[in-house]
Amino acid sequence: MTMNVKHSSVFTNPEVLERLNKLEKSPQMQGKLNELKEGIKNNAFDPMRLIPLIPVVLIIGAVGNYLPSFDYSTYKYPLLIIVAFVVCFAGKFFVTNKVDVNTLYANNVLTPILNEILPGTVLENSEGIDNSIFNNLLPISSRYYSNKHIIFGDESKTEFSNMQAMHFSRTESGKTVKKTDFIGQVLLINAKTNINGHIRIVPVTGKNFMGQKLNGYYGKKTKEESEVQTESIEFNNSYSIFSTDDFYTKLVLDPSFIEALNNLQKRMRVCIYLDSEHIIAAFDSGRYILGNPGKSGIEDLSLTREYARFRDVLAEYYEIISVIREKLQN
Repeated sequence: MTMNVKHSSVFTNPEVLERLNKLEKSPQMQGKLNELKEGIKNNAFDPMRLIPLIPVVLIIGAVGNYLPSFDYSTYKYPLLIIVAFVVCFAGKFFVTNKVDVNTLYANNVLTPILNEILPGTVLENSEGIDNSIFNNLLPISSRYYSNKHIIFGDESKTEFSNMQAMHFSRTESGKTVKKTDFIGQVLLINAKTNINGHIRIVPVTGKNFMGQKLNGYYGKKTKEESEVQTESIEFNNSYSIFSTDDFYTKLVLDPSFIEALNNLQKRMRVCIYLDSEHIIAAFDSGRYILGNPGKSGIEDLSLTREYARFRDVLAEYYEIISVIREKLQN
């Protein structure tokens, strides 16, 4: 599907780059960028910080050389106290003065960039989207973690979040094993759609020995759902459509939208969930985005470079969910 100019250009509009270049030259923004750079440098491991601990280590070593000449039971408690003191001192030494880089990056870099794209955008570093939304996407998973909750400043107040889903199982020996089911991004629009029930478009994760499609952690067809086929063999092999509303299912799945999902599935699994109040899209990209930059290359940190890191990804995701909204609300 060719990107709809109305949607994709929100993130890729050349004017955004021009505004970011202008903003970055301001003294206020330079101060914010320098504050973040210093914070990242401060938190990075520096061997020179170990120098104050060298005398303590030497003392412990010297004491240890004499211990064999004495009754160990007499000195083991003082030795344990010394070790505990060193561990406590080292811990406080490295934890004290730690800078909250997550908050700095969100406030000083991400928020200004996102507001140049869509004014009025709000970024929260913590979880934001309710777990019930995630459960609609991956009903087999038992635990969900999310961060970088964004409420875009568009008319639909589209929401974004990184998300990780997992479940736990027991082995034959009784050991609890954690299994990661999904790592990627979720976009949500809260909107009236007139859908009767819900529509699930879920990836095919494999086939059983009889050739029947499996949907893994995205959940198999329930009794109330009917499975819908499309005219695209590629789509039918890659996705299952479980629906309680045939009319709106056919409305959403036009040839251009099917082509878009076919192209995406070559790179990642995509799951769509629609009901009378929600439009939800999940992209199993295998990674989080909008993460803090590392120490490497920190001197080249800029708004435009950070913008380039996520611009195209968000444009693609935003396009998918915006097109669905238009189909359901027109």
